[in-house]
Amino acid sequence: LQVSRDNLHIQYCLAGCYYRQDKFSLAQGVLEHILQRDPTHEEALELRKIIEEKTSGESPSLPVGETAESSNGDNGGFGKLKINKFKLSSELPSAESTKSAPSEASLSPERRLAALEHAKEQQKYEELAEGAAEMLADPSVPGFQKLHASVLRAEALVCLGEMEEATELFISASDDLHVGYRAVNGLGVIAAVREQWTDARTFFHNALEKKTDNDVAIAGLGLCAMQEGDHETAWGNYQRALEINCENKRALLGVIQLGYSLNRLPDIEKAISDYLELHPVDLQILYAFAGCLYAQGKTAEAKDQLNNIKIFEPTNEMADELLKKIEDEEKGKQCAANV
Repeated sequence: LQVSRDNLHIQYCLAGCYYRQDKFSLAQGVLEHILQRDPTHEEALELRKIIEEKTSGESPSLPVGETAESSNGDNGGFGKLKINKFKLSSELPSAESTKSAPSEASLSPERRLAALEHAKEQQKYEELAEGAAEMLADPSVPGFQKLHASVLRAEALVCLGEMEEATELFISASDDLHVGYRAVNGLGVIAAVREQWTDARTFFHNALEKKTDNDVAIAGLGLCAMQEGDHETAWGNYQRALEINCENKRALLGVIQLGYSLNRLPDIEKAISDYLELHPVDLQILYAFAGCLYAQGKTAEAKDQLNNIKIFEPTNEMADELLKKIEDEEKGKQCAANV
C-alpha cells in the first residue's frame, strides 16, 4: 500500500487480514474506505455483510451504556473462505439462505439490542432510530428492554438534531436502574448543546452518581470545566475518562485541544496512540497524531503517519500541506548544512 495507495484489492486483503484476527472494527474501517471509493465493490460489500452478521448474531447482549465491541471468538471462517481473484465464496449466504433468513423482528430482544448498539457504533443513526422505534412498538418486547431501546432511540435523535423527543425519552428512562445513567448522560449532552452549562454539569454529576466509572459523564464534566476556563480540571477529567475508555472521542479531542496550550505533547501522543490501536483508519485522529509528532520534532514518524493517511485518501489536502512543510524544512536544513 505504500507503493500503490489506490489499490483497492490490496486494501481489501488488509481488511481480510484484520477479519482473520477477529479485529472486526479494524476490518470494517478499511472496508468503509474501500466503499467510499467504490460503493459497488462486490467483495467489500460481501465481507462487510459477513462481519455485520457475525457481530450482530453472535455477540451477547451488551452491557447497557457500552458501545458494541468486536467479538473475540473464533476466526469466523475467513480461513475457510476461498479467495479467487479477490472474490469470497464458500461461506457467503446463498440466495435461498438469504430468503429464509429470520427478519429483524423475529430475533430475540437481546440480539436486536446488540444489533442496535452496533448501528450506534457505526454511526448509522437513522437506522438506529428506526430499529429502536420498532422495538418500542413491539408488544412482545419486555418493558426493561423497551427502556434500553428508548435510550438508544434518544441517543440517535440527539445526533439527528431532534432534541425535543430525545429529551422526553431520556426523562422517561432516567430512573431506571440499568439504563438510567445513560439517559441522564443524554440530558447532560442536550444541555451542553444548548450551552446550558450549569444544567449540564448537574446532569453529568447525577449520571456519575448512578455509575461511578461513567466515562461519558466524566468527559462531559471536562467539557463544562473547559467552558469555564478551568483547564486543569478539564484536563484531569478528560484524562480520567480516557483511563476508563480510551475510545471516548470527546475526551480525546479535549486532550488534543488542551494539551498544546498546557505543553503536554507526550500525553497527547499516548492518548492518540491508544485510540489508534483500535481505530487505525480514523483519518481525523491520524492527522492529529502526525501533527503531535511534528510538534515534538519527530518528523520521520510524522511523515509515516501522513503517508498512512494518503494510503486511504490520496488527495487529503491537510496531509499534503504538512508533508510539504516537513519536506521544505528538511531541504532548508540541508542547504544550511552545505553553506
